[in-house]
Amino acid sequence: MMLDKPLFPPLKHLLLVAFLGAIVGIALAITQNQFDVSQADLGWYLTRARMLFNTPHNLFDEYVYNIAYAIMVGSVDLLLNNLVLSAMLVHVVVISLFFVALYTLGTWLYHRQVALMALALICTHSYFTTYFRQLQTLIPYITLIVWLWIATISLVRAPRYWKAILLGVGLSLLVYLRLDGMMYAVLPALAVGVLLWQKRDWRVIRYGIIAYSVVGLAFGVYVFLFLRNPYPPGGQLTSLDVLRSYPQPLIIFSNELFANLASLLGLWGAGVWLLLAWFSLHKTPQRHAVWAIFALVVFHFFALFALVQMTYGGSIVYYIPLFVYLTLAIAWAIRALALSFNYPLLAWGIVALLIAGNIPANLQNEPLATPFAYTEDAKFVDVQATDAWLDEHHTDGTPIWALCQPMGVFSRYTVHFLYRFGHMYNNPAQPSSPAQLLPMMHDTQGFLVVCGAISYQDWIKVLHEGQTVPNYSLVRVFSTGDVIVYKAEKTTP
Repeated sequence: MMLDKPLFPPLKHLLLVAFLGAIVGIALAITQNQFDVSQADLGWYLTRARMLFNTPHNLFDEYVYNIAYAIMVGSVDLLLNNLVLSAMLVHVVVISLFFVALYTLGTWLYHRQVALMALALICTHSYFTTYFRQLQTLIPYITLIVWLWIATISLVRAPRYWKAILLGVGLSLLVYLRLDGMMYAVLPALAVGVLLWQKRDWRVIRYGIIAYSVVGLAFGVYVFLFLRNPYPPGGQLTSLDVLRSYPQPLIIFSNELFANLASLLGLWGAGVWLLLAWFSLHKTPQRHAVWAIFALVVFHFFALFALVQMTYGGSIVYYIPLFVYLTLAIAWAIRALALSFNYPLLAWGIVALLIAGNIPANLQNEPLATPFAYTEDAKFVDVQATDAWLDEHHTDGTPIWALCQPMGVFSRYTVHFLYRFGHMYNNPAQPSSPAQLLPMMHDTQGFLVVCGAISYQDWIKVLHEGQTVPNYSLVRVFSTGDVIVYKAEKTTP
């Protein structure tokens, strides 16, 4: 039985897997191009990572969705003063932890060979090289999910108070990584249910109470700090805004859900799924572990319906946990086929064929850049020139705002990247609108950095169409390449 097996493999195996994960993480991290490291979402996360530690009083939005990632990167940035390298270092550590977690879960559920084959299949798949290279909160979120399943198993195997506390802390961190992590709050209840079934002792409920007490305390802080709106109605983004802003009719969401599930199933060929179905329905050793995987798939699939009010729902990224679970089961089915022929090495032959078959999909992806290629991009060079100018004209405490993602990511200075969600794109009441920002720029002698195309209509009218802000105007003080730096001056009536 699974519950009788040691949960963790030998330490030397875990260290080797962690090292391999670090190698993969480094390869994914350093081959980012300029777009990868300065695209909109990452620019938002990274600039707030630095602002949380350096100028929290200048944050327009005290709320930061998935603030845990900003804290991770910001902590490293305190030492490096380089947001991109800090994000890369966090990414390498997280990928390494993902490898260890998946190897641990796969070894406990099935066999060491299954865990290694699953890792080989996952890290060479185009789905992995597309989404697991993104330097943002999604990968820590997925990694923590796998570790939470391990923590739940550990609590069931040998109940201890400290394990219940650790599970509660992990669930709390998951919510702070992504708000939709709250759907995994069922894990303590699941652990208590299994313990009640095993021990027939109602006292095991205390472990669930401890875990939920930790989660309640942490989420209470979340509610107090991040669900409140520090500005007038409509003036600021909060978690409640997110919950209210993306409701989708159930029929639309259902269509997206099933369309993306079909896309997920298409990541492996029909023969692979038939192989999995065949060995799952027959009396094969460890079949119970496959049904455990199926239970995880069903849980996550139906949990997506609960996210109708808080997610877009149509993004394939929400299905990455399913990809991980199913690949574990596929690796088991491949090994079962090899064992049925009494030829264990056949399993690695099949894995090699699947990896080779995925090469065309990998080639269709955007190719990995040469290491640190983003430093040769014109945007990076422009930002370095802007930093050099700021070295002579910027004083400590002077705020810098930017309608320029590369400035927020590449600059050595603390920059507030003006980023808006769709429902707040052109709301004149929010602090990042020209009418609100220009007076603040004037009073603080702050700078506004602009580069490239601008998406917000209120700023387009001011910067490109000549619309004026009452009593204030923008004056260009520096430019290089696409980068322009402005200051605000008061105009005479």
